[in-house]
Amino acid sequence: MVIFTKEKHDILTDTCRWTIIGKFSRTRPAIDIIRAEFNNIIQLKGTVKIGAFDLKHVFIDVEYEEDYESLSSRNYIHLEGDCIMQLQKWTPFFKPAKRNSIAPVWITLPDLSWQFFEWDALCRIVNPIGYPLIMDKATSTNSRPTTAKLRVELDLAKPRIREVAVEIRNAEGGFERFTQKVEYEDLPEFCRDTQMISAE
Repeated sequence: MVIFTKEKHDILTDTCRWTIIGKFSRTRPAIDIIRAEFNNIIQLKGTVKIGAFDLKHVFIDVEYEEDYESLSSRNYIHLEGDCIMQLQKWTPFFKPAKRNSIAPVWITLPDLSWQFFEWDALCRIVNPIGYPLIMDKATSTNSRPTTAKLRVELDLAKPRIREVAVEIRNAEGGFERFTQKVEYEDLPEFCRDTQMISAE
């Protein structure tokens, strides 16, 4: 038996932190075609390495965190013809046969009070919904006070959360509470038969 400490495993995992998995519903195109199409479609600041994992998966390694964030915020990439490559973040326990129902989705928080238009506050509010990725430009620049908009990693196999209860507590133990409405934009569908996220 070979044993790795948790600390050593974390160090090894960190070397793969900017890896994205490309998944195809059918047999993927030749790796050279994928590389050429990818470079024509996606503009990155650094280098990219694309390697074949099996007949339906490729691993995409980028050089810079900015490129990783840009790629991981996409649901899919259209390649030649009607070929669609779904994108998902790599995890240390990735298994090709395992279902992936996680996708980046834009959500809006209409009529959110102005004082909550800060990254830390927004992350706390959307935490029950999914992992926050980024604010849209209007939210980050405070130029649209009517609605906050964020991109979050959402598990499409779970029921949608339509509202979040927010509580404000004071030093005396009293509190105020309000319910924040949550709206979803262009929500993709997860097909349980193909284990794929719809590109439509």
